[in-house]
Amino acid sequence: PSTTLFRSARIQQNSGAAGTVLLKLMADGTTKASTRVQAARCILEFASQSLETEDLLLRIERLEENEKK
Repeated sequence: PSTTLFRSARIQQNSGAAGTVLLKLMADGTTKASTRVQAARCILEFASQSLETEDLLLRIERLEENEKK
């Protein structure tokens, strides 16, 4: 369990840097178009997953609140 938490923490610490790299690649006109498209696709996929996770957490929170009533 502690190894899993350590990995999760490291992923969270480095996700900002990874996002910055993807954004720079996507915005750089000198980068190959296929690389820019791939970077954009990654950003959109992660954003979509983040929104889905946020939505699920909100729904769980509401269910737990209703269960307490």
